[in-house]
Amino acid sequence: MILILTHDKDAHALEVERRLQARGKPFARISPRDVARGGWLSARTSDDARDTLDLTLATSAGIVRARDIESVWLRRLEAIENDPLATETWSQYATVEWAYALNGLYDAMNARWLPGRPHDILGADGKLTQLARARRAGFRIPDTLLTSNVEEVFAFHETHRGRIISKLPSSTLLEQRGQTFVRFTHRVTRSDLGYLASTLRRAPCLFQEQIEKKTELRVTVVGDRVFSASIDTARNRQCLVDSRRLDTEHTPHHPFPLDAAVNAKIVDIVRGSGLTYATLDFIVRPDDELVFLELNPAGQYLWIEQLTGLPISEAICDYLVGDVPAQQE
Repeated sequence: MILILTHDKDAHALEVERRLQARGKPFARISPRDVARGGWLSARTSDDARDTLDLTLATSAGIVRARDIESVWLRRLEAIENDPLATETWSQYATVEWAYALNGLYDAMNARWLPGRPHDILGADGKLTQLARARRAGFRIPDTLLTSNVEEVFAFHETHRGRIISKLPSSTLLEQRGQTFVRFTHRVTRSDLGYLASTLRRAPCLFQEQIEKKTELRVTVVGDRVFSASIDTARNRQCLVDSRRLDTEHTPHHPFPLDAAVNAKIVDIVRGSGLTYATLDFIVRPDDELVFLELNPAGQYLWIEQLTGLPISEAICDYLVGDVPAQQE
């Protein structure tokens, strides 16, 4: 059985489930948040047990036992929320205990994981670590500053003649009352500098030189397979700095095959991060040099597949069922 960990409205999961069903492969989808809110878990180990771990996860969607699971797709690493009617102290206690229990059980499960177990995903999320790994692989990276010191930002702004951007040091999503908030990458203007002191006192921020672009690449890695697409953000002022602002109707997307040596470097970055899946963002400079921007362990890919025809969902199905393609895409 294939276990998919995500919420019940996840379009990516629905697409892969449709394909698994067509292949006749059994699967189950469970939301870790639902296990904590209305379901239950049970795990038992003993010296005389036949299995090293007898684990059961249950929600209204059904019951799954660890002995039946051959692979796990951790599609969404959801924050655990507990009883909203409990006191703040009890709610915090229960949330922490659920997180420890679930993560411990995930670590003990003997299965193929995509993109990895929770600790693998969290460990791969730091931007500085990603940049260092990409540099060692031979890719150019932007000049980068992570700081909580506003004077260093002023100097960095001056060094790059005002052409710098800011982003979060991780892929943190803020979830409140059922809504998810994300911070886009921003161009740092001179007027922004006046507000930075109060912001940086609360948390550090990451700043980078703004790279001139010919086009932008979204690269999706599934196991050893690499799917690369160009996103012509240079034609759309709205997404010049952050491609997540793109208007897909007016932003051309095309398959962008990379040579085997580049693909091998990209796979090495993902493997070196402890992952079996990731999306990576690159800029192609006017001189055609690739510049690595960042890696997302749970990045979205479905819009790329729909616009370019790249068979990413099929590759995910292949990985989950254990099929190895004859050659890389």
